[in-house]
Amino acid sequence: MLITIIRIAFNVYYVLIIISVFLSWFKLPSNNFIVSFIRDTTDPFLNFFRKLLPINFGGLDFSPIIALIALQILESILIRILNLF
Repeated sequence: MLITIIRIAFNVYYVLIIISVFLSWFKLPSNNFIVSFIRDTTDPFLNFFRKLLPINFGGLDFSPIIALIALQILESILIRILNLF
């Protein structure tokens, strides 16, 4: 049961990061509740990777890709630890 909840939580966060990437392509008002919620939820995590790898290749931000890979690794480790119990 706990493993299922963790997987759902990670999947929701994956989707939020992907939506955040798409939102970055458009100039939307920041006072929109949904846009604000997604950015407030994902930007702290993405900013960590932006500071870690401050390189933009031709204006492309690769931090979401690195963040998604890191989340997948973290999810895998958590699931394996919980399977031990």
